[in-house]
Amino acid sequence: MAFVLNESDLVGRVTIDLINDINYCFSKVPEGSGSGRYILISLTKNGVPYNFNSSLFIAIGGKNAAGTNIYDNCIVYSEHGINKVLVPLANQISAAPGVGHYRIELIDKSITTAIESFNFNILVTTAPYDIGGIIASNEYLALISAIG
Repeated sequence: MAFVLNESDLVGRVTIDLINDINYCFSKVPEGSGSGRYILISLTKNGVPYNFNSSLFIAIGGKNAAGTNIYDNCIVYSEHGINKVLVPLANQISAAPGVGHYRIELIDKSITTAIESFNFNILVTTAPYDIGGIIASNEYLALISAIG
């Protein structure tokens, strides 16, 4: 069953080129926005939409503004016949206000090869109230689910 995205759950759309380091883009995310919100990433190769195989393992890796390590699963989302990367905003991505630095990894487990994007940024804007319920800690959801 295909994932159904509600437009109201989308906090940003970003285009990332896999060949050229032109990814000086920011996607703004409210602090503490966490689960149920997403960023939709269109991948291009020299400016041409990159339509990757939907069976690839896809993850976002990087550090949030507090320096917390993150490596989480992403979702393959087809829009207008082109596969895109849907990044679920796990708690740690939006836990600390400031700029986090990330990249997308596409891994073909059958031939053990990986494609990594250039870095891109997610700007987490400060919440107007105390987000004391979120405690920064390293988050490795993709690895935890793979290991079982």
